[in-house]
Parts: sequence; structure tokens; C-alpha cells
Amino acid sequence: MANPSLLVMGAIGTITWGLAHLLATKPVITGMGDLDRDQERILTMEWVTGGFFLCFIGIVVLLAVILARPGDHSSAAVCQASAIALAVHTVLSLMSGAQTRLLPLKICPLITGSAAALIFFGSLHA
Repeated sequence: MANPSLLVMGAIGTITWGLAHLLATKPVITGMGDLDRDQERILTMEWVTGGFFLCFIGIVVLLAVILARPGDHSSAAVCQASAIALAVHTVLSLMSGAQTRLLPLKICPLITGSAAALIFFGSLHA
């Protein structure tokens, strides 16, 4: 790995934001106002899925860092693929969540975009 400290920072940021998603599920759904049962279930499913996605990406990057061997390019490829997945998540967040009135959704692209950049640049070989 070219810069494990960048990778670890990006991974920890991603995991932390994923856990924040999971912990905030009920307050966010409640804050959406009067929803019917189907809407509430769909939003809950999407919010929890987003949290698990972020935690998963962060854990995969941490495992790639921990298990990397010198000269092993597969760990770098895993980290770069993870960074691309986070970048796609960032774009989707910019197009949807950032357009809402909810502060966590407005800052989500900043957090996930920063984590994607840390992970991507941390995975590049000099």
C-alpha cells in the first residue's frame, strides 16, 4: 500500500458515517413527518442499507490494509474499487439527499467524497 494512513483515515471515516446512519435511522424516519407504513418501511430499508454499505466499504478497506503484502497490487485494486463505489454514492447523494432540508443529508457528500479521495489516493503506488 502506498499510504496506509490515508487508507485507514478514509476507512474509519466511512465506518463512522455508516454507524451514524444506522444509529440515526429512527430519528430520521420520524423527522420525515406523516408517512404511511409502506413509505416508512421503504425509507427505513434504504437508510439501513446505506449504513451497512458504508460500514462494509470501510471494513473492506481496513482488511485490505491489514492483509496487504509487499508488492501485492490486489489490495490496491480493492481499495480503488471501494473508492469508486464511494464516489458513486457521493454523486447519488449530491443529486438526491443534498437537495433536501436535512443537514445530515446535505453533509453526506462531503464526508463520503472526502473518504473516497483519501482511500483512492492512499491506494496509489508511487
